[in-house]
Amino acid sequence: MRLLKILSVISIAAIILLSFFSWYSADDLCYRNELARSSIFKMAWYQYMHWDGRSLSMAAFVQLFSLKYFPPELVTFLWACSFIGVAVLILKIVRIENPLFCNRQHALIATAIIAATCWLGMWKSLPDIVYWPTGGSYSFMNLVGFFWLSVFLSDLNSNRFSPGRRWLLFIFSFVCGINSHNFMTGLIVIVLIEWGYYRFVRNDKAAGLYIACSLIGLLAGTSIVFFAPGNDVRLSAISYQGLNSHFLFFYFLVLAKYCYWLLSLIALLMMIAGLSGKNNFFQKENFVSGAKEFLSFMREKKSILIMLHRHKFLLAAGATAVIFSATPFFATPRTGIFFGTFLVIYFFQRGWKEEWKMDSARFIYGSIFFLSIFLSIIFFQLFRAQEIRHQLAEREQIYTSHKGMDVAVAPISKADIPFAFLFTDIRPDSSYWVNRCVALHYELKTVRIVTGN
Repeated sequence: MRLLKILSVISIAAIILLSFFSWYSADDLCYRNELARSSIFKMAWYQYMHWDGRSLSMAAFVQLFSLKYFPPELVTFLWACSFIGVAVLILKIVRIENPLFCNRQHALIATAIIAATCWLGMWKSLPDIVYWPTGGSYSFMNLVGFFWLSVFLSDLNSNRFSPGRRWLLFIFSFVCGINSHNFMTGLIVIVLIEWGYYRFVRNDKAAGLYIACSLIGLLAGTSIVFFAPGNDVRLSAISYQGLNSHFLFFYFLVLAKYCYWLLSLIALLMMIAGLSGKNNFFQKENFVSGAKEFLSFMREKKSILIMLHRHKFLLAAGATAVIFSATPFFATPRTGIFFGTFLVIYFFQRGWKEEWKMDSARFIYGSIFFLSIFLSIIFFQLFRAQEIRHQLAEREQIYTSHKGMDVAVAPISKADIPFAFLFTDIRPDSSYWVNRCVALHYELKTVRIVTGN
């Protein structure tokens, strides 16, 4: 068990350590160029009016502040810490819903396993959500949203419904509501389910009022995002036709894309279930009783609300895809971070009715093997990232010594880029937008890559 705890600490530290091997890519230098001329608020407001409603979110301001004043390593360090913070919150939320799930003495191990599972399972999203200075704000949005959810569920569980508490959560809900469009649909679904459960099943009017305050705050914040003028500008860049007869088709298409992108996450969750002994998802009697329970629940309103309450995190995961039924073009791997996080919570919340057995030899040795493999992958990424950083440092020397001139540099092979990192290289065409951002940042006349003969 001591070795497992040591590996747990190293695994958490390794996720953060990898952030110190990041670099600027794609939009990063474009943002820095604009921030050199404009204030953070002015740029956020411009984006809100001309590109994206999320530009007034807490994550957006943290992103812009970090890009303006911090080197890339410190920016991605913040996103990596946010990623670990979400793993901590996943465990907290699961323990709120199922207090028997994991005792405090095993919290470190559970956090490391959850973090490693999410890191490996979301490998297609990693370049966008953790180790990219601009895109990593998704991890911060995830952190803010699930911190809000942990406070909300903890208050419901502890009956903290005082007027002061309602006002505090209303304000927090408003701030949290200014977040990613699809993330908010998931959180709002959970709040609606909780309101129906406490109002009609438990007949708790105090809880109902508390939940209503939270919902109003979320909706108020979310409206700022959804009704931003910049959304129309962004939608005009694609062939957007609004809601149509293909709504359901696109919804299931987006769900299929999320499941495909997160296939490794689902596989890892199944593996963890195998390591942890008896799991509800793999017991035949649970499938049978679940089917009978579903049929009986459809007979009366209270039973339906109880069923929805039990599966609220799964429903929230599905709700994150709804927004893309009208705009499937915007359903990218990074937007699946919210779907995946809800899925992980649901798996651990519903997977064990009793304590997660972490003292068995199978779990200990299996977890040691799992974290060892995870660390080997992390350190392999680290060494490959260091090679890319060396090539980029050589480029930067060329840029700084040729200010005001036309510069041509050798390309960096895509095959050499570690999968955890994003790298958008300049092109032979000096008018390409990345080329222009690099040239402006390093005060070059033009910049391009030299193509081989």
